[in-house]
Amino acid sequence: MKPSRSIKQVESNPDFVRLSGADGLLFDLRYASERNFLGENVYGDFNRAYLHRIAAAKLLAAVRALSLSRPELRLLVFDALRPRSAQQILWNRVEGTRGEDYVSRPARGSVHCYGFAVDLTLAETATGRELDMGTEFDYFAPLSEPRFEERFLAEGKLSS
Repeated sequence: MKPSRSIKQVESNPDFVRLSGADGLLFDLRYASERNFLGENVYGDFNRAYLHRIAAAKLLAAVRALSLSRPELRLLVFDALRPRSAQQILWNRVEGTRGEDYVSRPARGSVHCYGFAVDLTLAETATGRELDMGTEFDYFAPLSEPRFEERFLAEGKLSS
């Protein structure tokens, strides 16, 4: 099934919630554009962000907490629910490369495929400018891995 055909299935499933700017979120859905490691639109018409209702509730709680503590910042969503057909496309590009460590095998699926993962960053409310998180989106190297954060902070490769 093509990613764009997944929209109808998701929209008819009460377990999934469509996220919107009205929720206080910003969007730059990278796999629905060419701004990703493939350099192509993987999602086709699947250009809306959805999450499982449980994950969506937690994300919206984070939006509210951020707006109270840091009103000058907003969450910018890069990816949310991912169709399995899109997961296959991503895997086909990384299979046999070092990128395999950063993309889940399609048979198992990514947590994104279940609507329980969201890729995001912080952005300035006034301008939408992304804050520096140490690496770009889709950076397939140890510098992007949270388990190495303390080491890279100590080495000066990341800043607080």
